[in-house]
Amino acid sequence: SKNLYGEHFNLVSDTQASKKEFYNSALPDKHGIKFNPINSTNKTVENNKSKKSGFKYIFPDLCKSFE
Repeated sequence: SKNLYGEHFNLVSDTQASKKEFYNSALPDKHGIKFNPINSTNKTVENNKSKKSGFKYIFPDLCKSFE
């Protein structure tokens, strides 16, 4: 096993969802909450490093986990 002490990992799902897609799937309209894109960026975060270290994701597609 590797010593991962002090390493930093992005623990994000395999699916690249926008903030709008994520929040709309996590908080459907029935709650009356909608995503407000003010000050939202289009930054992409990847999980390659965490997967190479052996980290296993329970929900590779986080948006589908809310279904």
